[in-house]
Amino acid sequence: MPDRRRSRVGTIAVIIVVVTMIVIAPIFYGLGQTAGDLLIDLFGNDSPEEGEVFLHAPTPFAPKLNDEVYTLTPTLIWVPIPNADSYQVHISDDPSFPSPIMETVTRNELNITQPMEEDTTYYWKVRAVYDTSIGNWSEVSYFNTNSQISVPIPCHPADGSTINGNLSKLNWEGVDDADRYRVQLSLNANFTHLLLDIEIEQTEVAPPISLQEGSKGYWRVQACNDEIRSEWSPVSCFNIGSDSFNVEFQWTYSGQTWTYSDIIDGNYYYSYRDKPRTYDFASYVIFEDEFIRSVAEYFDREATGRGYSTIQKAELVLAFVQSIPYQLDEESTGYIEYPRYPVETLVDGVGDCEDKAALYAAIMQADPLNIDAVLLMFTKSGSSGHMATGIWGSGLDGTYYDYNGRTYYYCETTANGWKIGQQPTQMDDYECQVLPC
Repeated sequence: MPDRRRSRVGTIAVIIVVVTMIVIAPIFYGLGQTAGDLLIDLFGNDSPEEGEVFLHAPTPFAPKLNDEVYTLTPTLIWVPIPNADSYQVHISDDPSFPSPIMETVTRNELNITQPMEEDTTYYWKVRAVYDTSIGNWSEVSYFNTNSQISVPIPCHPADGSTINGNLSKLNWEGVDDADRYRVQLSLNANFTHLLLDIEIEQTEVAPPISLQEGSKGYWRVQACNDEIRSEWSPVSCFNIGSDSFNVEFQWTYSGQTWTYSDIIDGNYYYSYRDKPRTYDFASYVIFEDEFIRSVAEYFDREATGRGYSTIQKAELVLAFVQSIPYQLDEESTGYIEYPRYPVETLVDGVGDCEDKAALYAAIMQADPLNIDAVLLMFTKSGSSGHMATGIWGSGLDGTYYDYNGRTYYYCETTANGWKIGQQPTQMDDYECQVLPC
């Protein structure tokens, strides 16, 4: 005969568990876990087949439920789910999702790239995926897109530019329907170290702050009115530089110590430093430039005063360029390859082979020296390349390279003591390409 007391105890235990589930299930539901999920956790789940993984439904995080967004390309974010290797997202302007847009992403966010419609309510939901296992859909969330104002365009300082001395102003192009602008200035690109955060009616502001020389500034602007705001403008990054640079070099030639010193305008230097880099090395040989001509005039004047010949003038300038310290780009700039314009080599006070070769070729060709020069680019499979200069002239001897009916004699610019026509023996098995400049 069955033990009725034991059956009643078992029945009571089941009732207690079920009642407990009814009481605590809403708590877990608020944490993104359904009552069914909780039952699976407590009693196990026989429904997933072998090899499948149970995935909880994600919880939408942003935009918040019924949020107003002032961008047509918002980012949807949800709470990540353990074990998920991707997520499927449905977006629609109809809560029944009759023709949903489905996206698959590997992170717990989706960046909308195709602009949405203005003044529209969008509904979205997300579910987790692991291999062949697909979790339940999240609760449906929704947000509203607002009417848009055009994004202002930053003007000064422009992105990548350099400001000499202190920052005097920020200005931008105004936009229709805006009655004020929010401007932010920061020391970092994510705007967590703000120096300025104001709203003004004008399209220009004079920041009441000073930035240290050598520092970087980041700024952006947003258009506003009483109802809506635009998206932030693209971030503009600028550098704080110097008004001028004092340079001085000393070297020895023909038993004498020579000195070249100058004051180089900061605007001139930054106009070249801010140029994009290219591997067209001949383009760095700027010899029709006013400053480079002034350098050539100095050497021509000093050499002519001593009765030097054209060859001796070329040797004097070569000794000067050789005296500039040689330093790899990676050490001086942090870049593996960073070709310099002549003024950069003089202000920076260092250079590698292509920097010093370009400087020498520029001074040689500048008026009044007017000595024809080319770049000599040496390459060898499996080895680092090298750059030198070749100059044309009568009365020279040594290693030379013919190009377009002229003979250009090798000039090594990287180290002291090399004479015109002397080529290091290491270059003997390299291929040489003449680069006219």
